Amino acid sequence: VRCSQVRTGQQRRLRKPTASVAAEPMEDAIIALKRSMKSALQEAELQIDHRQHEAMQIVSRLQADKERLYLEEQQLDEERREFTRLQALLNSELEEVSRLREEVEGRSLFACCMRPSAERISEVQLGDPDIDSIIGEGRGGFERDQE
Repeated sequence: VRCSQVRTGQQRRLRKPTASVAAEPMEDAIIALKRSMKSALQEAELQIDHRQHEAMQIVSRLQADKERLYLEEQQLDEERREFTRLQALLNSELEEVSRLREEVEGRSLFACCMRPSAERISEVQLGDPDIDSIIGEGRGGFERDQE
């Protein structure tokens, strides 16, 4: 009984090396493939983690920029409202100046034909290219009238 077991064991041993000689290159190739796939998977996971980290940084930066732009927009809206308020105040003051000028100068039938008073001339800033081009040579005559 023992011999048959040994023989059976020997036969198995003899068969096993023969089968493993043919299977060894295959097994080695499978092991190398598994290692290669594992390495590629690890590299892919590292790249995914790196890209995910970059994406999170970009999202964080975009949120900070969005908040900054929101605050700037609020500030611009406030400045716009203040500008509109000041513009309305200036317009009302200019209307008041015009009304007071009309009261002081009086409205006569020939007021449109009269030469502007010296007070009006003093309102014009001399040296302003836009005003100088409008007034032209007439400025010399007004200066003589004021003296």
